[in-house]
Amino acid sequence: MRVAYVCADLGVPCFGSKGCSIHVQEIVRSFLNRGDEVEMFVARPGGSCDAFLPVKVHEFSPRRCDDTAAREIAAQEVAERIQAALMVQSPFDLVYERHSLWSAAGPRFARQVGIPSILEINAPLIREQRKHRELVNSTLAFEKSQLAFASASSLAAVSEEVAQTISQDFEIDLKRLHVILNGVDTQRFAPSVPALAPADVFTIGFVGSLKPWHGVETLLEAFDIFHRDFPQSRLLIIGDGPMRQHLIETYCSPDRELSKHMNWIGSVSPNDVPGYLTSMDVAVAPYPAMADFYFSPLKVFEYMACGVATVASHVGQLSKLISNGVDGFLYNPHAADLAKTLRFLAEQETVRREVGIRARKRAVDEFSWDQVLARSLATVNLGADPCQTERGEGLNSKLEQERAQCR
Repeated sequence: MRVAYVCADLGVPCFGSKGCSIHVQEIVRSFLNRGDEVEMFVARPGGSCDAFLPVKVHEFSPRRCDDTAAREIAAQEVAERIQAALMVQSPFDLVYERHSLWSAAGPRFARQVGIPSILEINAPLIREQRKHRELVNSTLAFEKSQLAFASASSLAAVSEEVAQTISQDFEIDLKRLHVILNGVDTQRFAPSVPALAPADVFTIGFVGSLKPWHGVETLLEAFDIFHRDFPQSRLLIIGDGPMRQHLIETYCSPDRELSKHMNWIGSVSPNDVPGYLTSMDVAVAPYPAMADFYFSPLKVFEYMACGVATVASHVGQLSKLISNGVDGFLYNPHAADLAKTLRFLAEQETVRREVGIRARKRAVDEFSWDQVLARSLATVNLGADPCQTERGEGLNSKLEQERAQCR
């Protein structure tokens, strides 16, 4: 099958190391694993594909702009150029596009030439843009998204919360709307990966960007409480971001004993992340309580695949993804409850090991990227997967039902 993969998002460096970048690479790699031929049409390569994927890449860089309104127009121009290029490079058997704010290029082209298209939706982008950045022409942004949603053969939302949000904001044919959870490379992320930061003390860890909605401040507060009872312990923080300096100044002043037990590793190569995860006894996803938690965090699937005891806040998709005490642990999103969970796990080595084994099995059985792609392809009858995702009126069903079908 000849596949056109489209990413017109100026904020996604397709061959970079951000979570969104990894997502792009893994989906394309899974197409290649099937034996498909892939051509990529991207706004921001963010590096060379040669080190990542043997594919042909068409780059469509935007013109330079000095203000938000001009950048919005430039992003639309990129999408129009991509749509024209798809016609030139055709024929294709399928178009797969990562949804971006100003593009309907892939679905429109696919409908024009009569082939199926999948639109992957990772977030309610208009809501995000309004809340965290700036959106000048919101009416046109809405129209572009509505056009993309109406044109795609299949809409693949990464979480039930994303699916519900876009179905509230837009006119969506629910029969074409599906929930396809994120995944993990279960070969690269595995318990057998040698530890890069081994230690003979109980190790708690976090991997991710240091942004407010990742809740690292809660983790640091919990570690402060926990460490009073378990001084032979350490905290590994893998990643960087805008909160780093504030967190270090608040919790790691030289006069604080606690600072000696915190290791701020900073940004690392994606290839090194598995080795840091296998250095941990417990890996934490400390998201704060948020009314609009719609994420499908890659880190949690990676924690599970490495067989590390995973602790996550009881929010959003995580509340349904993890079976508390079976393949991970859930806590109410505040520092005291997280500290309590960490105390329990510090004392229960056997429990940690057994939960990690079950988490690894689930990751392998259900969440490899090849399985994720197969579920998406099944929505347009281009693959077979007995584990069908929620669709239409099934969007409100529990993920536990989906999990039972998979087994």
